[in-house]
Amino acid sequence: MKAHILQIAADLFTERGYRGATIRDICAFAKCAIGTVYDHFTNKMDLYRQAFRLRARQMQPRLLKNARLKSARLRNQQLTSTCMMHSDFLRMLVVDDFIRAGETDRFFERMQAESGLPEGRMRHIRRALKRAAGLLVLDTVRINDRVFAIEPETVAWTKAFFESSWPHEAQAA
Repeated sequence: MKAHILQIAADLFTERGYRGATIRDICAFAKCAIGTVYDHFTNKMDLYRQAFRLRARQMQPRLLKNARLKSARLRNQQLTSTCMMHSDFLRMLVVDDFIRAGETDRFFERMQAESGLPEGRMRHIRRALKRAAGLLVLDTVRINDRVFAIEPETVAWTKAFFESSWPHEAQAA
């Protein structure tokens, strides 16, 4: 039940933001009682943090694999593709910035520690992801309740964020 609640909460935080995703709504979608949520999570912020980490764990392996690619062209293509496939996580980066929960910083610190990538490359990836996240929030078109489409121009901008000003050590790698 905890995993189910967490998945629903991640979806609602992504779609509605922190304030817009109420515990009542999460319970309604998860088909559980409010007490069940509090059996598994201390409070709404704890639920949010765990939902953020769930989405981060889903994206991180692919992000790291692509960040290690030697070819800058292929790396940029694959990082852009990863952003589009995990646009829900990028939206959570924006939510995290709004509520200042600090999960974004912890995510990038953990990723840097685990990856062994040069600090400049990680800094560049972080900057590109945050810029792409902002664009995704602005340029995502809602098709229906659960389906979103990303404007082609956003994909091009995201790729440009990765291509622009790679750190010197990353270009040589």
